[in-house]
Amino acid sequence: MGETATSPRQTVNNSQRLRKKPILLLNWWPVLVVIIVWLIFSHPYWIKGLVPFPSRYLVTFFPPWINYYGMSVKNAAMPDVVSQLYPWKHITIESYRAGQLPGWNPYQFAGTPHLGNYQSAVFSPMNIVFFILPAVTAWSIVILLQPLLAGIFMYLYMRSIDVGRIGSIIGSIAFAFCGYMVVWMAYGTLGYALLCLPLLLYAIESYLHTLKKRYLVLIVISLAFSLYSGHFQTSFYIIVTALLYIGYRIIQERKRQLFKSLLISFSVGIILASPQLIPTISLYQQSTRSSSFESGKSLPLQYLITTIAPDFFGNPVTRNDWIGYYAERISYAGVIPLILAFFSLIVVRKHPAQRFFVVLAFVSFLIAYNKHIGFWLSRAHIPVLSTTNNSRILSLVSFSIAALSGIAYEQLRQKGNLILGTFIRMSIGIIAFITVLWIMLITHLFPWPQETTIESITIAIRNSIFPTILIVVGIIGVFSLQQQNRIIRTGTTIVLICLVMTEMLRFSMKWMPFDEKHYMYPTLQVLSFLQTHVGVYRVYGNFGNEGQSMFELYGIEGYDPLYIKRYGEFIQSVQTGRREEPYRSGVVFPKQGRYAKRALDLLGVRYLLHSVQDKHNTWVFPFWKYPASFSEPIFSDGVYEVYENRGVLPRAYLVDSYMVIKNDQALLDRLFAPETDLRTQVMLEEYPEAELDLCAERIKPSETVSIDNYSANSIQIVVHSSCEAFLFLSDVYYPGWSVYVNDQKKTIQRANYAFRAVVVPQGDSVVRFVYENWYR
Repeated sequence: MGETATSPRQTVNNSQRLRKKPILLLNWWPVLVVIIVWLIFSHPYWIKGLVPFPSRYLVTFFPPWINYYGMSVKNAAMPDVVSQLYPWKHITIESYRAGQLPGWNPYQFAGTPHLGNYQSAVFSPMNIVFFILPAVTAWSIVILLQPLLAGIFMYLYMRSIDVGRIGSIIGSIAFAFCGYMVVWMAYGTLGYALLCLPLLLYAIESYLHTLKKRYLVLIVISLAFSLYSGHFQTSFYIIVTALLYIGYRIIQERKRQLFKSLLISFSVGIILASPQLIPTISLYQQSTRSSSFESGKSLPLQYLITTIAPDFFGNPVTRNDWIGYYAERISYAGVIPLILAFFSLIVVRKHPAQRFFVVLAFVSFLIAYNKHIGFWLSRAHIPVLSTTNNSRILSLVSFSIAALSGIAYEQLRQKGNLILGTFIRMSIGIIAFITVLWIMLITHLFPWPQETTIESITIAIRNSIFPTILIVVGIIGVFSLQQQNRIIRTGTTIVLICLVMTEMLRFSMKWMPFDEKHYMYPTLQVLSFLQTHVGVYRVYGNFGNEGQSMFELYGIEGYDPLYIKRYGEFIQSVQTGRREEPYRSGVVFPKQGRYAKRALDLLGVRYLLHSVQDKHNTWVFPFWKYPASFSEPIFSDGVYEVYENRGVLPRAYLVDSYMVIKNDQALLDRLFAPETDLRTQVMLEEYPEAELDLCAERIKPSETVSIDNYSANSIQIVVHSSCEAFLFLSDVYYPGWSVYVNDQKKTIQRANYAFRAVVVPQGDSVVRFVYENWYR
């Protein structure tokens, strides 16, 4: 009673669904392996509640926290994460939450483009996560997803070129946890730019084989995603690689008619990323990087050994890195993958993609290590290539090794596909090389850098033991894959996969910090005091963007490869009064400069943060020399003091006279001249559009300037003036800004070398500065 009869058709459908589940699991179990490896790597976050952020490094090495905390630190080689990437992400998300485009950063460099700063990744699709989860959780997820996505995308690509599941696993793990992915993982930019490469190649391969337009759409998406990820140099490398790959595969497949559609999809992807590219190009043209080129940036040849032993010259994590620039010289993708890739050179039946990756790895090595190429690139003055480190092209080496290792496994397991005589000779050559290397290490005959000491050699010896073991096991493994005995081949496969997993996890977990959440920019009493007192004025002291942007404190210094060169020149001139080239990657205020106090007044620096233990040392601005401006501290907790600068100029004020000086040095001379009263006179570089009816007398106290609203992209100032005058604002001049006086658009004049001024009429006026031309 109550039972319903089942038809034969329903029975068949149910059985088919049951069969599909194991088939699906059979097809995708390698992805599960990649996920398991990723979970092992990221378990400190999921199990222990630690975050993938160097928070202990922050509170132990960065002011003002350095004077309140002190503890052991795992990785002290990530200053950019602390002082750039996370604070910039904070600015981006908070601007979106306030209903504004994150166009301008008011906290560094007395104001600087934020969207134009490529590394801020304002349009990164991963920003969506920050609107779903709390900030720290979102940051953790975004950081940890990189190796997982890299592994999955690599698996898709390997399968698309007919590499078996085992080979695809090896290639996926090798790429997901290769040196470049791992050492830059905490930044959340370079990894995302690079992980799009296998997805891009997967889309290309799939389109060549199926001609389905959805893969052209995937090309557009993956290309735009990479360009929006925040590291143009890496994206540039993958674009060039993908274009070369298209040409290579089209010639191989004899499908030249498809080149046009593929090229169009690339163009659309780049156009789609233009909201990021255009403002960055504009900022680049006005930054120090547009005219500052380096030479001799190629790596010394002895660094090649780090492809086998990444810690040969030490590791910052273990505090024995005696060469420096660990992250800039990393090409490691695992010893086992490297051995597999190496022996793929002598197989009988070659894979269609094999030659491409061999050439790509070789050319990338050549660019990174050949000093003549490095010298030529610097002299060629090519944007990006001539202003950055060539060594980051080693990311393509790591990718090529990973791809070749997966391809090689499938080749080497085919009986008779390995030329035994050549294999023996190459194996003997490798063992001979390793033996000679060890002899050179023990006898101190290795071509060491000049910094070498006995302790350094000991570090190199210790960190060469494990790679040597892996090389020997790798050679034995390659030979075992050629055996007819299925048990031997299966056992060898399991051992190789386990070794790949072990060495890549060992490398990545050694490097990546997982620290306590509560150490991420903790609130201090002195920071809270400044937050409640500064208003629109600026703060100066021995602390950087990690304290400024995170606590909304306006500063005058900054650390960023892209900043407005004109402002850098102004700050450099504070030292002697002479116009000099600014630093390439940031602005450091000359504390002992001849015109330091005058510059602080002009910049609207009202508050000085001073560490008590710094006393009157040379690295501190000598405020004690100016008792009229700095007397007793207005805040002190025994660790830090805050002094108020009573001689500071208002952030915005009226002036009743001006001078037009078109020569830069003459302008600086006048600006710093003792007889120049900056409160009543402004130096311009162009004449006003119309003749002005300026005050016959000095600006009167009754005339007022009030900043009603001061936000990142908009400033509103209410002015009352008895006659026409110039309103000076000590924010950096940049063409992206517009100004409206009583709702009429006016011209912003570059004033006092690097700042802004606008003419205001007699009477009451509302002046609005708006950052609306963000694309300029």
